[in-house]
Amino acid sequence: MEGDQEAMSTAELIEGVFMSEDPRIRALQSDVRLKGLQKQMNMLYANLQDYRKNRKDKVALMTLKLMLKPGARFAGFTRCYVRKHLLEYPDLAPYVRSVFWDPRPDEQTQIGDAR
Repeated sequence: MEGDQEAMSTAELIEGVFMSEDPRIRALQSDVRLKGLQKQMNMLYANLQDYRKNRKDKVALMTLKLMLKPGARFAGFTRCYVRKHLLEYPDLAPYVRSVFWDPRPDEQTQIGDAR
């Protein structure tokens, strides 16, 4: 399954950072990942700003779609940010839905529902 492969890849990355014997390697790997995340989030903010200014900007929308795909680099962070700002970007909701999160309360199964 695709989700299983993604989980395995994530686990391997985490293990690679936290199980490394050499603290210098751990620090370097952690720093590289942090800088990558910062770069990705800055790119997200820039594209969201462009998209907010012009909702018909096809380049910004295409870039956002790619960044919000579940398999994209740092997708967990970018998708979470957009979910928290859906009032500003309601038309991006279809790109951040998942099995665990759906903004349509009328279709969500609440705890205790027998559906």
